[in-house]
Amino acid sequence: MKMYCSFMGAGFLAAAAVFTIFSCGVSNPAETDVSLHPPVVFSSIPGDRSIQLVIEGQNRHSEFSGYNVYFDYTDNQQTIDEKLIVIDSSRVSAKPTVKMQPSENMQKTTLFLSEQFEYCLKNQNYNTGKKNKIIIENCVKYYFTVRAYSFINDRESERSEIIFETPRYEYINQTVKSGTVYTNHDFVFSYSADNFFYGFGGVLLQDTGWKENWSDIINARPDGYVSGPLPAQTGHLYMFCTTGSNYGKLFIDSMSGNTVFFKLTYQTNGMRI
Repeated sequence: MKMYCSFMGAGFLAAAAVFTIFSCGVSNPAETDVSLHPPVVFSSIPGDRSIQLVIEGQNRHSEFSGYNVYFDYTDNQQTIDEKLIVIDSSRVSAKPTVKMQPSENMQKTTLFLSEQFEYCLKNQNYNTGKKNKIIIENCVKYYFTVRAYSFINDRESERSEIIFETPRYEYINQTVKSGTVYTNHDFVFSYSADNFFYGFGGVLLQDTGWKENWSDIINARPDGYVSGPLPAQTGHLYMFCTTGSNYGKLFIDSMSGNTVFFKLTYQTNGMRI
């Protein structure tokens, strides 16, 4: 999970499964309110054509109503505040993206963006039917920022830090038998009869050890890779680097006889795996 301090399927409805939202309906930029606080923690997890945003913060201001989440394709601080993510077009107002109540305690919430999502621009009224759809693509970098929001006079907090996330390919229910070669994109490895992995065609591997979940590692390591041999072990997570400088990870779910059952991710734009 990528984390910064003091900042930030199927169809559209699945795209933002947790929260609802809609009509930008504001002709002027929101006023900055220093009594509202941006998230203490804003982090992200990449998926297959999906992004998970985790927002954690504390706002006890009685007028606090949630967080507005903005996105862009760059980290330009002037343009990223122009695209407000819309989750539920049935709501009267697009703000806030994520509805929350004031609290004396830290609150944590998660926003799932899957396959596609909608956004509206500042100076654009969502109720007029003007909406913009984004199809989430693998290996494309998306930038996000968050502001705490008050429905009174359309006020927002200072902006959080800007973070990025890059969805990646994901392949589950994969198998390889001993004495054979597995190929996916430019990732190629062989599995020997004595239960060892070997990088093939210049592919390098790294055993990161036993992991409870394959999401335990999201950032690929820049070094420490070898061509093999590496013993195949259930519950172990392996990272790989191809000759095209593409990264990914392989997690062994189980082994039976001469067959390894695994899942893997593949990233062509950076090291978010």
